[in-house]
Amino acid sequence: MKKKIFFLFMILCLCFVPFSSYAADGNDESIVNEPVDLNAKCSISLEFTHRGVVFENEPVELYKIANISKNYIFTLTDEFEGTGVTLNGAITKGEWNVIRSTIDSYIVSENILPMKVDFTDENGKIVFDNLEPGMYFTSSLRTARNNIGYRFDSVLSSLPSLKNGLPVYEVEVNTKPERDKPPTEKVRYRVSKLWKDEKFEKLRPENIEVKIFKNKELQETVVLNAENNWFYSWEAEDDGSEWMISEKIVSNKYIALVEKRDTTFVLINQYKDDTSSDEITKPEVPDSTDSDTGDSFDFSFYIALMSLSGVALVVFSIIGNKIYNKDNN
Repeated sequence: MKKKIFFLFMILCLCFVPFSSYAADGNDESIVNEPVDLNAKCSISLEFTHRGVVFENEPVELYKIANISKNYIFTLTDEFEGTGVTLNGAITKGEWNVIRSTIDSYIVSENILPMKVDFTDENGKIVFDNLEPGMYFTSSLRTARNNIGYRFDSVLSSLPSLKNGLPVYEVEVNTKPERDKPPTEKVRYRVSKLWKDEKFEKLRPENIEVKIFKNKELQETVVLNAENNWFYSWEAEDDGSEWMISEKIVSNKYIALVEKRDTTFVLINQYKDDTSSDEITKPEVPDSTDSDTGDSFDFSFYIALMSLSGVALVVFSIIGNKIYNKDNN
């Protein structure tokens, strides 16, 4: 009988090991990420400074582009559903840059109004508060100080963001500007089409219509097709102006993304069946912008759990051994 008790102790010991490993691997996502409090009030704080230069009284526009579920799944708002971007599953910086460029162009082409507009204070800071959880977009900023031009890129912010696996509802963003390059006489801009529709080439539209904007003002509309190799270029004065493009969708089989590469715009037409579903794909929620780089999970809990399991294993082994020896004696 006592031998049976000894073996029962050993089985219990073994049961602790896989439990600890399971937790440490983070397979139970409910342990790693605390659910989003959908009733929480969030805020985004941005700072516009550069090497002692403070950018005061500059306008910044705020847009809400997506709602978020308690399990960190994003769903585009009605205003931005037409962009076709997929937020869930985006991981790399390049993927997020394409999303930003696409949203930027969409706002201009569709003349979407911001939900809020505010100005930076005397310290170059601006705070948008009392926000609902979701994904937000703040506009780019182009300005000048002491005859030097500066450009701050637009920003995508997840509210909440994640820090060590926990939601952060007050997000701080330190923006980094680019100084305008010394002007030259002319700059050549290019727009080209990239198709991502292998095996569905026959569904491509014969033509696409592209609108070209300068400082958010429409300059011209051009048509791209096979005859011009889906390519167009133009020259403009290098006066620090901001150029954007947008594509008029003529087929419901495709989504159109915009990738900006310096003075080249790449229009990416992607067949819809190749995209991931927002309802299925688990998103990669960006870490809080004020956190260190690297792994965003805090494994201290799991290490402690494994340590306790190890102690339990020793204790059970000692007890079981005493029972076994007593039985033999």
